[in-house]
Amino acid sequence: MWFSRRRSARVALMLLAALLAGCAGAPAASSLPDPPAPAGEPAGRMTEGRAALRPPAVEAVGADRVWVGGDGFILGSADGGATWREQWRGDGQVRELRFLDARTGWALTDQGVMAAADGETWAVVGDQALADLFVLDAATLYGIAPEGLVVSGDGGRTWAVIPGTQGTVAACFAGRTAGWVTDGRTARRTRDGGAAWTELAGLPTRQRAAESEARTPAAAPAPAPVPAPSIPPTREEVRERILRELNDNRTTLEQHLNFLAGRADRDDEVPWLAADLDADGSDEYVLALEVQDNNPWGTGAALFVLYRQGDAWQVDYSEPMAPEVEGELMAPHLHAAADLTGSGRPQIVWFRREMIATGPQPHFVFVTAWEPGRFSHLPGTMALSNARVSLDGSDVVLTGISRSNSYLPVSERTDRYRYVDGEFRLVDRRFTEQPEDGYARLWDGLVAESVGRVEDALTAYREAMDPDRPAHSGVIRRYNSPPRVLTDEETARFAPALRAFARFRLGALLLAEGRKEEALEALAAGSPYAGLLEAAMAAGDRPAACQAAADWAAVNPAFLDALNLGVGTDPWTADILCGHIDIDDRGPWEYMQSN
Repeated sequence: MWFSRRRSARVALMLLAALLAGCAGAPAASSLPDPPAPAGEPAGRMTEGRAALRPPAVEAVGADRVWVGGDGFILGSADGGATWREQWRGDGQVRELRFLDARTGWALTDQGVMAAADGETWAVVGDQALADLFVLDAATLYGIAPEGLVVSGDGGRTWAVIPGTQGTVAACFAGRTAGWVTDGRTARRTRDGGAAWTELAGLPTRQRAAESEARTPAAAPAPAPVPAPSIPPTREEVRERILRELNDNRTTLEQHLNFLAGRADRDDEVPWLAADLDADGSDEYVLALEVQDNNPWGTGAALFVLYRQGDAWQVDYSEPMAPEVEGELMAPHLHAAADLTGSGRPQIVWFRREMIATGPQPHFVFVTAWEPGRFSHLPGTMALSNARVSLDGSDVVLTGISRSNSYLPVSERTDRYRYVDGEFRLVDRRFTEQPEDGYARLWDGLVAESVGRVEDALTAYREAMDPDRPAHSGVIRRYNSPPRVLTDEETARFAPALRAFARFRLGALLLAEGRKEEALEALAAGSPYAGLLEAAMAAGDRPAACQAAADWAAVNPAFLDALNLGVGTDPWTADILCGHIDIDDRGPWEYMQSN
């Protein structure tokens, strides 16, 4: 479906007339009610001066549900236009209405984006200026903004510019990955959700089209050739191209590298690297490029190392990873070369994004060692969505959000990885903010405990069970859904469950640390869920306490029901009371291996 920012109010009115005339039982377009009168002007039929306020926005779902919007209003009809009801009145011109179904819709105004989850109640969800909007699903929206094509993965609350789409005037997406854009002069296509764009051949420019029209008699023009899909070159073809460039002595090596690599669009990537990868006293040069591969998408990625052997240039390239990996990841990005293993030789640090067009996009970081004729990808999964990559000494640091943790009190976090016992492992995890509510403090304790920061975890658990601290912020932000506000009754049920759970985690951790007297003191305090604490006390050690808690929760579902009032998606279950809900990003191939 195409959407364009060059629609006119006149066209919308024509569509409205046709729509209402064609709906079963609908009146003629002339029976559309007047928009609400501005403050100070009596309501009733429109005056001649207000005739220009006729609605420029219209949308329908089926033959009955119709919406119109205009200067400061949205009206809805449930009977094909026979009767109308005012749904919203306020400041701003409603320029476009888009509905996914009879309940889920969005309105573009000059104040931002509004949304309705029930087909009737409208609220502002974002302030992104948009000229047009396309709805893919309840969370995934594309829009045309002054800065280019933008995408939202949370129903319009936040937006991200898709690189390389500046000047877009019309666009079309056929699903999450395949799309086309035009700036009025050229058209481009993406097959990976906007990570890379290919200009379509065979499209005449405006000037060439005018010249052709002037020379050609009035007759049906010959159809333009259909461009073939853009497939990147193979590894061997890239290698040959690199060697041709390097053997061209008319430009400098740096110019060759810049030409081969293209530009780096992020502040945590570089177009190419120079480093002494094999510790022979001379630098090698590294490129990371998209290549043709044998997977459903036909594309993959490879590292290319350029080095001198005597007077001749040599080029090594990395072989494909597993097909299921190559089929899910997009173009590669170089970050740095550094010795992260203590081997005395730097390794190549690079990353690729998962092929997801909307929402949080997992970034997978790889560390690869090279010696002439051989690449070695070091083991260990390092992944975080929308991540910024950095190095701190021998640590790889990722700052971003997890696609799995949009239900947490704080979504942004920093994960730190280190090479330990032959693989990269998570050694620290911290949220970037520390809200004061009890559920946020609980999660600070959970992630601190998971990486061995015992004292930080104990402090956070004590803060989470403090009765003088608010138990919850009151708002749950969920991926693929609008925010949900907890009712007073839900908060009253959630609070004692949260505090009992925090007290249980405090006692269980103290047992694990051999501090049994402190643990029994923590677990002895009264609670509406005293059975949970008594079960843990009777166990005596942490493994037994965890099993006892799981057994108790399995036969006392009211506890988990109350605790889960405060989460957005994945619930707490009896078997993870001594762990936590999974908040790690994994590739689809890893989920398949673990299930």
